[in-house]
Amino acid sequence: MRKCCDDLPEKDMAPCKLVRFTTHGKPGDTAGWCKLFADCVGFSFSCNREDTYFVWQQRDSNALPPSKQERQAVRVKSEQVRQQGAAELAAQHANTATVAALSLDSWLFCLLEFGLGSCERNPTP
Repeated sequence: MRKCCDDLPEKDMAPCKLVRFTTHGKPGDTAGWCKLFADCVGFSFSCNREDTYFVWQQRDSNALPPSKQERQAVRVKSEQVRQQGAAELAAQHANTATVAALSLDSWLFCLLEFGLGSCERNPTP
């Protein structure tokens, strides 16, 4: 993992949320990503540039495998987090659509009221 990323992200990681980051220190580069599992004891990591993918799970080397009930509890928690994320994303999309519609309405009003030249972002003198 360190081969493709000298500095792992200095970002807070929320469960089931994808965190993108640079793998070569270049601004705007988002070739790397991490995702913390819902149980908060594991994560996945990838570097698209190096075509690498890792999964890590915190577990004692002599620990018993999770029971059926433990696995089911993790599945339920993962589904709850997934549904919450989907609801947040839907709300974000709705907000973006509203802002876009208001911007279009403002531009059309400006166009109709004052003509095309007055609606340009950087009008030329």
